[in-house]
Formats: sequence, structure tokens, C-alpha cells
Amino acid sequence: ISHPNAEQVGSVIFDAALFETATDFSYKRVRYQGQPVILAISKFNNRLISLGINWRMISVVSEKEFFQVMTRINHIVFLIVLSILIVAVFLAVYISFQLTKSVARLKFRLDKFGTEQVKAALADPPNDELALLEESYDQMVLRVEDLIDKNNQEREKQRELELVALQAQINPHFIYNTLDAIGWLAKLKSQPEIEKLVISLATFFRISLHKGDKFITVAEEIRLVQSFVLIEQTRFPGKFELSYQIPAEMKACYILKIILQPLVENAIKHGIATKKGLGHIRIRGRKSGEDLYFEVIDDGVGFEMGSADFASSYQRINYSGYGLRNVDERIKLEYGPAYGIRFRSEKGKGTMVEVKVRAGKGG
Repeated sequence: ISHPNAEQVGSVIFDAALFETATDFSYKRVRYQGQPVILAISKFNNRLISLGINWRMISVVSEKEFFQVMTRINHIVFLIVLSILIVAVFLAVYISFQLTKSVARLKFRLDKFGTEQVKAALADPPNDELALLEESYDQMVLRVEDLIDKNNQEREKQRELELVALQAQINPHFIYNTLDAIGWLAKLKSQPEIEKLVISLATFFRISLHKGDKFITVAEEIRLVQSFVLIEQTRFPGKFELSYQIPAEMKACYILKIILQPLVENAIKHGIATKKGLGHIRIRGRKSGEDLYFEVIDDGVGFEMGSADFASSYQRINYSGYGLRNVDERIKLEYGPAYGIRFRSEKGKGTMVEVKVRAGKGG
């Protein structure tokens, strides 16, 4: 055998490709030297077979050692799976407990709504999945409590305001009968002025008390004002005149009683009484949709809205008789904040007070 490279002469030539085995193999379990073993049998490639060599490669593996490795792997896998399962169960129980605790806490607070226990729980809201729901509940509780407080305050204020209008109801029939008797005596004695005064006073009480009802018609409210004005004109003869401009469509509407008479009283007392000469008071009404508007206008002394004496003038008006504030609060309590009174005044020219109420259809 010759070779171009003299150093290769005498060396062993080994072709590793000749001994490559096929990718498929077979195996069987047998006993070898009295021990169970596993035989893995693989064929060499076709190049070796072409040389007339039909060999097989047989690997002998102890069955005990082979399954000992598999058992160890199975134990490791089992421990990993068991650990994962324990952690998963623990997390599931923990999360479930937290959710259940939050739901139970929220249910408890719903059941105890309005009690001191719920108020104490509001101080430290939990930080979990239901925190947003509990925060919304806390805000709702605070809003409801605030509305309840406001409602209680308004009820108390309304009770105090109506107490003034109901004080004369101790024995109204006795008052009516007495005034009627005085009126008949004045008529028998030929005293028309006294008769007219007593009848006006009886009418004033009868309409203002009105069997304890809260509402009267516009026509009755005007009659109430007329009775009051007749009495005041007896006290201040030739001091003022009163005119009415009330559309017929308004007279049958029901309104909160005693809302115009206090305004006329204020106009006489604070506007006309201190004026020199004859004063004039006008009562005008108009209807817009379901709302009624009344204006009480006088040409009395008036006052400047932005002057230094505005506060004292406004206070005198509010705290004499019913006062503007009393009437305004009664209207707002009954009809809502969009209703009430507003006024403007100018010193030396007079004052205008506007009243806005809602038209009622029944007493």
C-alpha cells in the first residue's frame, strides 16, 4: 500500500462512518447471568453490510439500575408536583379567606347600617379586591347620613316656622264666635266702622287658620291681605292705597298660605309708615307654566342695597313680624331651593319684593 505522504505508511486507517448505527433500534427484557437485563439492539449501516459484515450492536443495561434512575426521577417529579399543589392550595385558601372575609365584613356593615358599629368600621377600610366597593359603600353611608341630618334639620325648622302660624288655633271657633258677636253688637249700636273692623279681623283669622290647612287659593290669600289692609287703614287713615293686578286664571290656584300678607305688612311698616304723604302699594301676579310670580311694590322710603345701612335695614325687615327670611324659608322648605323671594330697593324710590311659588291644584 502506497500513500503520497510517507508519514502515513504503516498507520491504521479507521473509517468511523462504517460503524454508524441506524436510528431505529429494538429492545427486549431477558435474564443475563441470572440478573434481569434490558438489551438494546441496533443495526450498523448498509456500507458495512455491503462488505459482507452483518453485525449487530447490543447494549446490556441492568434492569435494576435502569429503573432505579427512573424511580429517582419519579420521586423528584412527585415532590415538585406535591410542593406546587400545596402552595396552590394554600394560595387558594388564603385568597378565598380574604374574599370571604371582605364579603362578610361588607354584609355585616350592610346589616348594621346606621349604627355606631358601622361608623367605627369606616375609619380603616381594607386593602383588598373589594376595597373599591367598600369605599363606594362608605361614601354612600356618609351621603345618606348627611341627607338624614339635613332632612331632620329641615323638618325641625319647618315645625318651628309653622308653629307661629298655628298658635292661634287653640280655640278658633271661640275667636270667630266672639268676633261675630262684637260685630253684631256694633251693627245694633249703629257703629259701621267698628263693625267693618271686627268683620275684617274675623275674616283674617278665619282664612289664616283655615282649619289648619297648609294651602289656600290665591283668591283667599288676596282676601286675607284685604282684611289686613282694612285694619291697617283704620290705624293709618289716608296714609296709603293698595291696588291689585291678579289675572283671573291665577285665583283658583293653591299656594302656601300667608306669604303675601307679611310682605304687605313690611311694605307698610318699613316703607310707607315713615314716608311723608300718601303711599302706594301694588300687588301684581303672573303665571308662567306651573309657576306663579307675585310682586309687592311700594313707593316708600326704600334703602340702598349696597349701602352701610343695608345690613341693619335687612335685619329689621327679617325680624319684625314674619319677615322676609321667614317667608323665604317656608317657601323653600315646601317647594324647593329654586323657589322663594328676592327683592330690590332704592333709597327714596321704594322696594319691590318678588315671590315665586309653584301652582297647586288642590288644598
